[in-house]
Amino acid sequence: YQGVDMSKWWASILIESKEFEYGPSGMRRYEVDAYNGWLIQFCTMDWKSIKASQLRLGEIKSLCCLNHCPMKIVDRINDCSDSSVLIAGIVGFQIHVDSPNGVQAVQATHGWAMLLPE
Repeated sequence: YQGVDMSKWWASILIESKEFEYGPSGMRRYEVDAYNGWLIQFCTMDWKSIKASQLRLGEIKSLCCLNHCPMKIVDRINDCSDSSVLIAGIVGFQIHVDSPNGVQAVQATHGWAMLLPE
């Protein structure tokens, strides 16, 4: 981007790492798979990594980046209007392990919805 090497920045989008979990009474610790990187930090608004087991069990509820905006819908032909809310953003992501160049790839899933009164 504008002559700047961005490879380190893109390489830190999603980092596979390890975290520790402790057994009963904290006597023994186990190393478990986890994820970190700026995508995780941006989507969770937290600096902590996420354990792979938390993702599998659906324990991570805040892993999405959504924005909302009030919107007024106007129909000038029928002379009517209504209020709504537009919600849009990244609703998740997919990790592609078997990409053509052999490097893991992250694909964001974008979505939007319009909320209307009944």
